[in-house]
Amino acid sequence: MAAVASLFSMGLVGAAVVYTAVERIDATPDVVWEVLADFSAYGEWNPWLTTAVGACEVGAKVTATVVLGDQTRSAQHRVLEVAPLQRLCWRDAGWTTLFVKGRRCRIIEVEDGGVTLRNELKIWGPFVWLADKKYGDALLDGIKAETLAVRQRSEQDGR
Repeated sequence: MAAVASLFSMGLVGAAVVYTAVERIDATPDVVWEVLADFSAYGEWNPWLTTAVGACEVGAKVTATVVLGDQTRSAQHRVLEVAPLQRLCWRDAGWTTLFVKGRRCRIIEVEDGGVTLRNELKIWGPFVWLADKKYGDALLDGIKAETLAVRQRSEQDGR
Protein backbone atom coordinates (compact mmCIF):
# COMPACT_ATOMS: atom_id res chain seq x y z
CA MET A 1 0.00 0.00 0.00
CA ALA A 2 2.91 2.35 0.66
CA ALA A 3 4.03 1.94 -2.96
CA VAL A 4 0.61 3.05 -4.21
CA ALA A 5 0.69 6.07 -1.89
CA SER A 6 4.12 6.94 -3.27
CA LEU A 7 2.81 6.78 -6.82
CA PHE A 8 0.00 9.17 -5.92
CA SER A 9 2.39 11.61 -4.24
CA MET A 10 4.66 11.53 -7.31
CA GLY A 11 1.69 12.40 -9.53
CA LEU A 12 2.00 9.22 -11.57
CA VAL A 13 -1.48 7.96 -10.72
CA GLY A 14 -4.45 10.23 -11.29
CA ALA A 15 -2.34 12.87 -13.01
CA ALA A 16 -3.31 14.34 -16.35
CA VAL A 17 -1.42 15.74 -19.31
CA VAL A 18 -2.93 18.37 -21.61
CA TYR A 19 -1.68 19.03 -25.15
CA THR A 20 -2.88 22.31 -26.64
CA ALA A 21 -2.59 24.08 -29.98
CA VAL A 22 -4.05 27.49 -30.80
CA GLU A 23 -4.43 29.21 -34.18
CA ARG A 24 -5.92 32.58 -35.12
CA ILE A 25 -8.05 32.05 -38.24
CA ASP A 26 -9.14 34.66 -40.74
CA ALA A 27 -12.56 33.12 -41.41
CA THR A 28 -16.04 33.14 -39.94
CA PRO A 29 -17.04 30.71 -37.18
CA ASP A 30 -19.42 29.08 -39.69
CA VAL A 31 -16.54 28.19 -41.99
CA VAL A 32 -14.33 26.87 -39.20
CA TRP A 33 -17.22 24.81 -37.84
CA GLU A 34 -17.92 23.38 -41.29
CA VAL A 35 -14.30 22.22 -41.55
CA LEU A 36 -14.32 20.63 -38.09
CA ALA A 37 -17.73 18.97 -38.33
CA ASP A 38 -17.30 17.43 -41.80
CA PHE A 39 -15.56 14.23 -40.71
CA SER A 40 -15.85 12.74 -44.21
CA ALA A 41 -13.49 15.42 -45.59
CA TYR A 42 -10.70 14.91 -43.03
CA GLY A 43 -8.70 12.87 -45.54
CA GLU A 44 -8.52 15.94 -47.82
CA TRP A 45 -6.79 18.22 -45.34
CA ASN A 46 -6.04 16.67 -41.94
CA PRO A 47 -2.47 15.39 -41.50
CA TRP A 48 -3.20 13.88 -38.06
CA LEU A 49 -6.59 12.20 -38.50
CA THR A 50 -6.41 11.06 -42.08
CA THR A 51 -9.86 9.48 -41.93
CA ALA A 52 -12.82 9.93 -39.61
CA VAL A 53 -15.98 7.92 -40.12
CA GLY A 54 -19.08 8.66 -38.08
CA ALA A 55 -21.68 11.30 -37.39
CA CYS A 56 -21.05 14.66 -35.76
CA GLU A 57 -23.73 14.18 -33.11
CA VAL A 58 -23.66 13.49 -29.39
CA GLY A 59 -23.24 9.80 -28.65
CA ALA A 60 -22.04 8.88 -32.14
CA LYS A 61 -19.11 6.51 -32.59
CA VAL A 62 -16.29 7.87 -34.76
CA THR A 63 -13.55 5.63 -36.11
CA ALA A 64 -10.43 7.54 -37.09
CA THR A 65 -7.07 6.77 -38.63
CA VAL A 66 -4.51 8.59 -36.48
CA VAL A 67 -0.90 9.35 -37.43
CA LEU A 68 1.45 9.14 -34.44
CA GLY A 69 4.93 9.93 -35.69
CA ASP A 70 5.87 7.11 -38.04
CA GLN A 71 2.94 4.93 -36.94
CA THR A 72 -0.65 4.90 -38.16
CA ARG A 73 -3.38 3.51 -35.92
CA SER A 74 -7.11 3.08 -35.88
CA ALA A 75 -8.84 4.76 -32.93
CA GLN A 76 -12.39 4.66 -31.64
CA HIS A 77 -14.03 7.79 -30.27
CA ARG A 78 -17.41 8.73 -28.82
CA VAL A 79 -18.77 12.23 -29.49
CA LEU A 80 -19.51 13.98 -26.18
CA GLU A 81 -20.45 17.53 -27.10
CA VAL A 82 -21.62 19.27 -30.25
CA ALA A 83 -22.24 22.99 -29.87
CA PRO A 84 -22.30 24.31 -33.45
CA LEU A 85 -19.98 27.27 -34.06
CA GLN A 86 -18.52 26.86 -30.55
CA ARG A 87 -17.32 23.44 -29.42
CA LEU A 88 -16.81 19.86 -30.58
CA CYS A 89 -15.57 17.25 -28.08
CA TRP A 90 -15.04 13.52 -28.11
CA ARG A 91 -13.43 10.91 -25.91
CA ASP A 92 -11.43 7.81 -26.63
CA ALA A 93 -13.60 4.70 -26.68
CA GLY A 94 -11.22 1.85 -27.49
CA TRP A 95 -9.62 -0.82 -25.32
CA THR A 96 -6.72 1.49 -24.43
CA THR A 97 -9.07 3.41 -22.13
CA LEU A 98 -8.43 0.66 -19.58
CA PHE A 99 -4.99 2.25 -19.18
CA VAL A 100 -5.24 5.83 -20.45
CA LYS A 101 -8.33 7.89 -21.20
CA GLY A 102 -8.42 10.84 -23.56
CA ARG A 103 -10.81 13.70 -24.24
CA ARG A 104 -10.34 16.19 -27.05
CA CYS A 105 -12.17 19.48 -27.52
CA ARG A 106 -11.95 21.93 -30.38
CA ILE A 107 -13.13 25.31 -29.13
CA ILE A 108 -14.03 28.17 -31.47
CA GLU A 109 -13.68 31.63 -29.92
CA VAL A 110 -14.79 34.76 -31.78
CA GLU A 111 -12.72 37.86 -31.15
CA ASP A 112 -12.01 41.08 -33.03
CA GLY A 113 -13.56 40.03 -36.32
CA GLY A 114 -11.70 36.73 -36.45
CA VAL A 115 -11.71 33.33 -34.90
CA THR A 116 -9.32 31.60 -32.54
CA LEU A 117 -9.35 27.82 -32.55
CA ARG A 118 -8.17 26.11 -29.39
CA ASN A 119 -7.56 22.38 -29.80
CA GLU A 120 -7.02 20.55 -26.50
CA LEU A 121 -6.33 16.91 -25.76
CA LYS A 122 -6.35 15.81 -22.14
CA ILE A 123 -5.13 12.33 -21.22
CA TRP A 124 -5.28 10.71 -17.78
CA GLY A 125 -5.34 7.34 -16.11
CA PRO A 126 -3.00 4.92 -14.39
CA PHE A 127 -0.55 4.81 -17.31
CA VAL A 128 -0.69 8.45 -18.41
CA TRP A 129 3.03 8.80 -17.63
CA LEU A 130 3.87 5.98 -20.05
CA ALA A 131 1.54 7.29 -22.77
CA ASP A 132 3.10 10.74 -22.47
CA LYS A 133 6.63 9.32 -22.58
CA LYS A 134 5.93 7.08 -25.58
CA TYR A 135 3.49 9.23 -27.59
CA GLY A 136 3.59 12.73 -26.07
CA ASP A 137 5.71 14.33 -28.80
CA ALA A 138 3.63 12.69 -31.55
CA LEU A 139 0.37 13.77 -29.89
CA LEU A 140 1.55 17.35 -29.57
CA ASP A 141 2.90 17.39 -33.14
CA GLY A 142 -0.40 15.92 -34.37
CA ILE A 143 -2.63 18.38 -32.56
CA LYS A 144 -0.49 21.30 -33.77
CA ALA A 145 -0.53 20.02 -37.37
CA GLU A 146 -4.30 19.51 -37.31
CA THR A 147 -4.96 22.97 -35.86
CA LEU A 148 -2.77 24.64 -38.46
CA ALA A 149 -4.49 22.58 -41.19
CA VAL A 150 -7.92 23.75 -39.96
CA ARG A 151 -6.69 27.33 -40.32
CA GLN A 152 -5.33 26.71 -43.80
CA ARG A 153 -8.45 24.86 -44.94
CA SER A 154 -10.75 27.55 -43.49
CA GLU A 155 -8.82 30.42 -45.07
CA GLN A 156 -8.30 28.88 -48.51
CA ASP A 157 -10.36 30.18 -51.39
CA GLY A 158 -12.71 32.16 -49.14
CA ARG A 159 -14.06 29.02 -47.47
